[in-house]
Amino acid sequence: MKVTRPAGIADRLGAYNWNTAVPSNELLGGADLVASLGSRTIRVVLKTTDDVYAKRAYASLVDAATHTAALFADPRFSTFLLTTYSDDDHAHAFTHWSPELAVREAREFSALAAYLGKSYPEKRFILLNWEGDNEIAGSGAWDGMVDWMNTRAAAVRGAGYPNVRTGLELNLLRTRETGASCDGGAAPCVVTKVAPRVDTDYYSYSSYQSINVPDEGALASQLTDDLQAILDHVRKVRPSVGPENLIIGECGFARESWGECATARRAAAAVGAALSFGVSYVVYWQIADDMLRGKPDGFGAFRYDAAGTPQLTLVGRTLGAALGGGELRAAVGVTCPAVDTAAVSAGSVTVSGTGWRSSDAITVHFEAETKPPTHLQAPGVARSDATVTAAFPTTLPSGQATRIYLTVAAGNMAVDSNGVVIAAP
Repeated sequence: MKVTRPAGIADRLGAYNWNTAVPSNELLGGADLVASLGSRTIRVVLKTTDDVYAKRAYASLVDAATHTAALFADPRFSTFLLTTYSDDDHAHAFTHWSPELAVREAREFSALAAYLGKSYPEKRFILLNWEGDNEIAGSGAWDGMVDWMNTRAAAVRGAGYPNVRTGLELNLLRTRETGASCDGGAAPCVVTKVAPRVDTDYYSYSSYQSINVPDEGALASQLTDDLQAILDHVRKVRPSVGPENLIIGECGFARESWGECATARRAAAAVGAALSFGVSYVVYWQIADDMLRGKPDGFGAFRYDAAGTPQLTLVGRTLGAALGGGELRAAVGVTCPAVDTAAVSAGSVTVSGTGWRSSDAITVHFEAETKPPTHLQAPGVARSDATVTAAFPTTLPSGQATRIYLTVAAGNMAVDSNGVVIAAP
């Protein structure tokens, strides 16, 4: 079915709010952060089993949606990308697909589309799966996944509400085993075995295989080439599919893997390349750091300080500037500070960098990677124009991997130690 690409960046560039450990209400608190960046698009999870926000189960997808009504009714948002799973989906029903499962799945998605379309006619909804190549790994259930996706698509389309659409998400263009380009034979992937055979409105790409290239300068061209490859595969059967039918369902970079400045540059390059290619939506993973799900975890546009107050990371500042009408490039005005590992002593740590003055009000926060994380503020700070030396809190867990954050009040700046993690003595 034909789709229309939104005109404004606020409707095209959004963020994922999933398990972000927001201290307040995780669903609505995370949504507040997305809206504060200036975005009108958000991706969240809608499922019947083990709701990641309310930590409960629901009788149906419509039941789950009614309990998400406060978000859907929020006038700050125009578009919701929903990672959507029924009870049967949780059991990976496509691996043992049957007519009975198809009837139940069609009933669930038809009812959900009717509820969303009727209740929120001015909003857009896109119902997605999560990373199809990860879902199908090892099962070989290609036909089952095709039937599963087509059942969802037909049910939603049959409900008759054009503001509710469906999409198939994939995450591989090359096999993990050999790195060979995906094909329909010895190197099968969702993009070749499933995508051309499904009648969804959108194809979503969880893009880490493209954006995690070692050479930062090659990132944009790699992502562009891979988006074109998705189109080429799908157009073999569906020639009318265009860039507007594509979504970047996830793109993001962990600060501890790349460093904060490089993360911001990479985010700008990835988002810029995708928007220039003409995809309808780009979803940044994710709106806030989450230290509860494992490593790496520093993907957030926001992190939390010792008081539980959200602080923009350099990525967040970069995305926010673009959403505010500015140029999509890494935020400037700061050289990401670096920890002088030789200056980590029994009582303090020294951070070097630029972007502050000795007269600025600077606070230093420590985030120990416990679960949940331990947030503490340095009891004492000595500073010059190029260095900040902070005393370790006495209650900081000894030997625990710890990040350091600087907050400079004068510049409304919150940056971390450029991804360096230390072990507190």
